[in-house]
Amino acid sequence: MVSRRKRGVDRDDPFDQQSTSEADYIYGDDDTLQPTSSAPQIVRKIDIFKLSADRTQPRRTVPLSIRGDWDGSAKAAPGLLQRWREAAEKELSQDVDIARILKGYDNERPDIHAQKHPVADTFFDLIDLACSIHMTGLQSPIQIERSGDVGNIYIGERRWLAHHVLVLWSDNPKNYQQIAAIDGKPDRWAQAAENCARSDLNAIGMARQLALLIMDMYNGGDGVQFDTYDTLVSPGGSDRPS
Repeated sequence: MVSRRKRGVDRDDPFDQQSTSEADYIYGDDDTLQPTSSAPQIVRKIDIFKLSADRTQPRRTVPLSIRGDWDGSAKAAPGLLQRWREAAEKELSQDVDIARILKGYDNERPDIHAQKHPVADTFFDLIDLACSIHMTGLQSPIQIERSGDVGNIYIGERRWLAHHVLVLWSDNPKNYQQIAAIDGKPDRWAQAAENCARSDLNAIGMARQLALLIMDMYNGGDGVQFDTYDTLVSPGGSDRPS
């Protein structure tokens, strides 16, 4: 009799604990859950100013009207956040005390309607995440690819920017100048799972994510080789994400 294990039944068991754990990661809250892995993952602290955002990330945290030509560098992040705050305040027609919001003064947080205040809505989503980190700590490390003493973020850009918010406006900026990170090679499939967990990608973001997954499947194999992100997304380079 052929064993069930050899036939692969155990691997496909929908009630298997490992399958449930992976499903929780894929469909859960990206800011609190971590992927499961049989290999040990070493978490280290790294200076937030030695990291940069992934320019090929399909889901852009910062609105295009604010992002402009930002290259993802940490050096430009404080100025970016200041512009974002000013644009949000202008959209709301009121000044906002970020420091008091971070201290837990909920009455300082303005009422926001996503359709009327799109810039403010995304900005205060980030502020809410910073508040959570300030109160309970970072629950899930970001994931980076390190090169020397610097690194590129491929999962966790919002958490990284939330640390920049806390450095700018909290009472204890030194507490947030480092962030917990897992170092490794970019995993586009884990990135796709996280992007789809928080909210739906728009059509452009979905196309970018699909392009990255296709390149990940073929690069290094016997199929088509893709040297650049633009090969699939924008042959002329005109729609390259900033």
